[in-house]
Amino acid sequence: MFSLRYRMLKKDKSWAWFDTTIHALRDPRTAVVTELLASSRDVTNQVEKQNALVEEIMVRFARIAEFRSGETSGH
Repeated sequence: MFSLRYRMLKKDKSWAWFDTTIHALRDPRTAVVTELLASSRDVTNQVEKQNALVEEIMVRFARIAEFRSGETSGH
């Protein structure tokens, strides 16, 4: 099994994110891969929510760092 996440450019020039999982189907007698079975799903909303959360966390850390540097610079 192999999984990957990637983005594709849509006709409207926006990006869509996908998760795809690929399974190798083997001949039971020889164990040779005879087919690949792929399943994809659109995870654009999930990726956008994760990115927004990361951005929010980065802003909070920047504010904390700024506050902390102001605390120590006066000593």
